Amino acid sequence: MSYIDGRLYYRLSFFVLLLFSVQSILMSYIWHFDLAQPWIRYLGSQLLPRLNAGTATSDLPTTAYFGYGKLTLIIYLSLYLGSSKLLPLLGARTLTIYRYLLLLALTLDFHNYWLSEWSGVGARTILFWYGEFPLLIFLVLLLTISAFCSHTKTAIKLRWLPVVLIITTAAIEYFPHSLLISIFWAQQFFGPTSAPNEKNVT
Repeated sequence: MSYIDGRLYYRLSFFVLLLFSVQSILMSYIWHFDLAQPWIRYLGSQLLPRLNAGTATSDLPTTAYFGYGKLTLIIYLSLYLGSSKLLPLLGARTLTIYRYLLLLALTLDFHNYWLSEWSGVGARTILFWYGEFPLLIFLVLLLTISAFCSHTKTAIKLRWLPVVLIITTAAIEYFPHSLLISIFWAQQFFGPTSAPNEKNVT
């Protein structure tokens, strides 16, 4: 896939980041509710005023969960469409594997938010914890290992990826978004015109 225009790339990235940030807050708030982080609880209550103690026993939380969860598909699509920027880090063969695994995780996420109301809680639980979740962990590990195996300036920055994952997990306490945010962060280091022949720093 060819690299997209720089200005368009950054505009799309900003839109996705904004959507991602709001959705992460909402999903964490819906999932944890009163046990959410204080800042999540405050922002969530402002964004979803109907989701309070009086409505927690109704079907509103479930409806909101699946409703906002469907937006995760946009995040996955943006990661997939922007994955070609990782070519300088991963190389052609590994990038192909990366994109197939990301597409598989996208498919599982589509089931979990769009179809699991009909397939059942059991299917959603299995496909997330034994499918989507380990796939995302593997993708983060793949990026991290590749960053430590490379000596370009951009790759060295990605060695902070595990730290970013720890911070995002502690901040929002919600999977798969902390993993997706970490992957999104990693891809932003490779701009729309990242060159495959970026020079080593050593």
